[in-house]
Amino acid sequence: MKKVLLLIIAMSFGCGQALAITVMGPPTATLERGQFAIVPEYSYSETDIEKERRGIDDVTLNLLLLRIAYGFRDDVELYVRGGTGGGSQWIPITLGAGVRCTFTEYAGIPLGVLFQAQWLPGTEFFAGDLDLYEIQIAAGPTYRVDRFYLYGGPFLHFLRGEGENNFFNTDYDVHEESVFGAYVGVGAELTEHLGVHVELQATGGAYGFGPGLPWNF
Repeated sequence: MKKVLLLIIAMSFGCGQALAITVMGPPTATLERGQFAIVPEYSYSETDIEKERRGIDDVTLNLLLLRIAYGFRDDVELYVRGGTGGGSQWIPITLGAGVRCTFTEYAGIPLGVLFQAQWLPGTEFFAGDLDLYEIQIAAGPTYRVDRFYLYGGPFLHFLRGEGENNFFNTDYDVHEESVFGAYVGVGAELTEHLGVHVELQATGGAYGFGPGLPWNF
């Protein structure tokens, strides 16, 4: 148990300075087959993006999200997500989807992998627009003690986008400054159906955090 805790902490604080754009939650499946969950989420992040021929820019985002999840199997969970937000720029709508799978256990601790994609269209800057597309792939354990749990592990963060500067009438491409990162989260089951979790993510060019309130039924 101590080795698992030290591994998660070391990976989470040893990979850089920042978080990705969107919260992920545990890398393992959290629902039983046929079970649903509604999860209000908040995501804060600061991400360095590289603009083609224009250098590095910093993007700060505050997202209010609602995730709807379904237990496809005991070890496979599917979900969709939508929301809105602002910060350095306004995001009228953001849409996403993902899957988390538990593929094995080690010493009674489930290990899993998570894949999610997020679309942030029409992001508005002072003098133009920027559409962002994000993919995150994470792997790691979820360790439980009674009603409490700890999760985390390494992840890959891909951020691509197309920008338009209305002032100079030019187009450009953007991408993330760093692909590799790690994250850690803690959670608790408050009641039989309601829980809470909060997580931190970090890459070499982004940072952030986000809580969630899963309601299972």
